[in-house]
Amino acid sequence: DRKFYGLNGLTGVKLWEYATEGQIVGSPAVGSDGTVYFGSNDRKVYALDGRTGIKRWEFLTGDKVESSPAIGGDGTVYVGSNDNKVYALDGKTGTNRWEFLAGGDVGSPAVGSDGTVYVGSYDSKLYALDGLSGFKKWQFLAGDRVYTPVLGPDGTVYVGGWSSNVVAVATSSAGSAFSAWPMFGQNAQHARNGQTSLSIELVLQGVPAESEFPKITVKGPRGTVRTLTWSSVLGVNEVWQALTNVVIGPNGTVVVDLAVGSSPRYYRIR
Repeated sequence: DRKFYGLNGLTGVKLWEYATEGQIVGSPAVGSDGTVYFGSNDRKVYALDGRTGIKRWEFLTGDKVESSPAIGGDGTVYVGSNDNKVYALDGKTGTNRWEFLAGGDVGSPAVGSDGTVYVGSYDSKLYALDGLSGFKKWQFLAGDRVYTPVLGPDGTVYVGGWSSNVVAVATSSAGSAFSAWPMFGQNAQHARNGQTSLSIELVLQGVPAESEFPKITVKGPRGTVRTLTWSSVLGVNEVWQALTNVVIGPNGTVVVDLAVGSSPRYYRIR
């Protein structure tokens, strides 16, 4: 019916609906701030507020958008279109950061831990693109139409072809990106393998006093390193993570339990 629905996950009760001008074929992606991203056959990619269904932005491509978006570790939304292009869109504004032209319809992307974007196309090729620039790293001729690749934990890319064959290609990525989407293999806190979302090593830089706004370097899965800065309030249009019950060990290691605590501290991811 050309509509996208927001439902209560426990009861199935409709919370809101949003009408587009085309069929919605692909699955949505949900960002860390609750933004819902999806494509429509009206040639557009939409970003909606997950709580209200209010449109935050839309982006017009050159043809139907039947693929499902994927979200990179920095919040970039990657999506393929039947105009033979894959787009990298700013998750907050919808601004087109780059686009890559393939030789046929482009399917749903997969994002590696090193930021590489993998996409299949009806031109029978699997592409590996730099997530920041869209520069083509390499291409693999699969011998048949390929559409939606998936990444294994060892970085192997698997993609099915129209001739019922499955192709496995070794890559330099050490598994999929640590990002908000896809959710496969993660729990509600976007943690993999049943682990707490913040059961990672935090190395403190400086004295852990709130008044001094200590900086923390996060050493996440697969060597991901980010710097977080403390604040007592949740900022507007920022990417924040609530940390509670921070315990500092004798060697500077910080142990965090996100599930408990009544006075969360918010850390801005840089």
